[in-house]
Amino acid sequence: VRKAAITVQLAALDEDGTEQFVYVEEDGAYERRKVEVARKTATQAEILRGVRPGEHVVTAGVFVLKSESKKGQLKVDTD
Repeated sequence: VRKAAITVQLAALDEDGTEQFVYVEEDGAYERRKVEVARKTATQAEILRGVRPGEHVVTAGVFVLKSESKKGQLKVDTD
């Protein structure tokens, strides 16, 4: 992983088929975002697209947010 790279804990990734997502918290709401992952280590993933520096990525309870997303209860990024 590069020093200047945006990284997230591997547990933050939500894989759906060949696509990968993270959940970003902003002002008490959660958004499911499609991300492009460059590479992974045993504990982290390097993100190329989909998350900006300083954004709050959910790392615990992802399975709950995934369930809510499937019910249409979360904002979903359609890019």
